Amino acid sequence: MKRTLLMAMAALAAGGALALDRVAVSTNANAYVQVGFDTRGRFETFDNMIGGRDHQNVGGKYWRQFRFRARPWVRFDVDRFSLVTRMEWAWRDYSNYSGTHDKGSFPDEFFVDNLYLQATNLFDFVDFRIGRQDFLHGSWRLFMDGTPGDGGRSIYFDMARVTTHLSDKSLIDWGLIWNHYRNRLSIGNPNDDWDLTMYGSGGPLYGHEYSKMDEKGAFAYAQIGEIDWLPIDLYWIWKDETRSYRYNASTRTRTRYPGRTFNTIGTRLQPKFGDVFSGEFEGALQFGDDILAGMVYGGATAKTGDLKSTLACLYYSGDRRNYYLNDNGKTDHAWNPVFGRSPQFSEYFCINGYDNARWSNIVYPHVKFEIDLKAIAEGNIISWQTGPMFCAVKDEGAPSHNYGWFQAIAYDFPIFPKFLKIPGLKGRLMYETLAFGDYYRHHGSSPGSFFRIDVVYSF
Repeated sequence: MKRTLLMAMAALAAGGALALDRVAVSTNANAYVQVGFDTRGRFETFDNMIGGRDHQNVGGKYWRQFRFRARPWVRFDVDRFSLVTRMEWAWRDYSNYSGTHDKGSFPDEFFVDNLYLQATNLFDFVDFRIGRQDFLHGSWRLFMDGTPGDGGRSIYFDMARVTTHLSDKSLIDWGLIWNHYRNRLSIGNPNDDWDLTMYGSGGPLYGHEYSKMDEKGAFAYAQIGEIDWLPIDLYWIWKDETRSYRYNASTRTRTRYPGRTFNTIGTRLQPKFGDVFSGEFEGALQFGDDILAGMVYGGATAKTGDLKSTLACLYYSGDRRNYYLNDNGKTDHAWNPVFGRSPQFSEYFCINGYDNARWSNIVYPHVKFEIDLKAIAEGNIISWQTGPMFCAVKDEGAPSHNYGWFQAIAYDFPIFPKFLKIPGLKGRLMYETLAFGDYYRHHGSSPGSFFRIDVVYSF
């Protein structure tokens, strides 16, 4: 652990020595090159992990890890065209959990994280971007992470996207997505396979652990801002999840699961009522191959001074047949998170709910308070979120609807005071707990918990 911390500190120092500003290559051709770098050190602990095939058993498992990431990037601009490349080197050190001790261990691999060609303002109303790119869109419940199998190491999509500007206030994004389960644009020899799209491990039966599921998609996402007090999003998403394999360690066998093709249509409204009150509503319906599911979010926010208070409820539909047992072709009413398999509102439940961020079967009424401590220093923000969590429909075998009481606190802060003029260096503390309800078996009295500290530097 000491060795990994020293290496991370050395990398941070090296990053500071590489700072370059925007450089004009040729003023006549209006050509520029920009370079940058960001790095992140992250220490995390999980306690009382949830397991079992139906994710209803609390096993008391505890583990901690240190994670490091470095991403140099370069951007070339010529008139309206840009070429962007970002590489990434990331590795982990698990300090106490032998089951995954070698997963992502040093030096792991160096890989292409972003690589895309972009054109802006073609014909005065069209933007175009093709290649590997990040795509955080809307509420992030549907678009956030194209590579959920690597645990937040990367979030890219392999995508072609066209943006048509209908006016100064409205636009439509059109896109095609193909996310492969394996990243072939990498250098190195990782100790374990990074299965980038998996719901569950394919197992070590054939010399690798790939579940072999590709994710393909097409979408149209409109953002309409013609009414100043009522921005409106409208969207349609088509997704194809190919067949996949899941490994059963107890029987040392691998089960083939059928793929699924489905559509998601929905809307998001963000009304604003003066300078104090605002709201958010999002509703979506899913239909297609053996699926009929829905999602609803509603929230009201009041901002008074530096305090922002939100009262909200999130609903993801569920099915009485547990997701892991629902491979018999019957209609599934459990929500599919599409390309939103990310932590959303919880790191702990992201891993300990349905496998690998498959957000589904949740009713979560909650309150959130956020205070900006800019009177102390810019960038000091504390937030606290809390509320009961329930399953929308009891899975087969579940004794209760009650997941338990969840709360999360986060603190974002600059590392150095503003007068020292060291920009780009900031930190974050997070702590989450889930006081288990009767949905879980053998849960005892200790809550599940998650803790993280981040240090990030970028220029």
